[in-house]
Amino acid sequence: IPVVVDNSAPSLYILSPTEGQVFERGKDEWINIQVEAEDNVSMQRVEFYMDGRLLGYSTVAPYTMMWMLKSSVAPEYDMNLPEPVEQETPEGIVRMEVTMEGDQRVFTRTVQKDGAVTTTRVVESPGGGISWTVTGPDGAILASSAAAGKHTIHVVAIDAAGNRVTSEPVQVEITYAKQDK
Repeated sequence: IPVVVDNSAPSLYILSPTEGQVFERGKDEWINIQVEAEDNVSMQRVEFYMDGRLLGYSTVAPYTMMWMLKSSVAPEYDMNLPEPVEQETPEGIVRMEVTMEGDQRVFTRTVQKDGAVTTTRVVESPGGGISWTVTGPDGAILASSAAAGKHTIHVVAIDAAGNRVTSEPVQVEITYAKQDK
């Protein structure tokens, strides 16, 4: 019986977006992250990250991920919640609390149902700015406010033997579309 030993990490390159590319929220609906990844034996998956947070992964070539810039509606939150609340609802066990992280107030809402946990985090900066993310049970970002500013994207390719390689980071900028007067 032949045995194949794979000690080589996959090759990996981010095709798009390109370094320094600018996207206008309100005009661009998403950032399409496209990757070229190959292995000498077999690929398992490619993981996509934005600012160090998992966006999701793909197990099938071509390896792509759409980072949504437009989102339906911001989640409901209450920054004045006096103490943590936990209750059973039809959507599962819901826990809400407000904490301080440095000088920012953070509203966290977790929903647990059938062992799966979905988390919503709303962060309020001292100047009153709000950003938010909703993450699914696997930690992938389901929706976010995709705040204006510079963001770093990187990807990790993993082959069937578990060899890993991390791409060079690509920085993109999100701005707000100019409104016609």
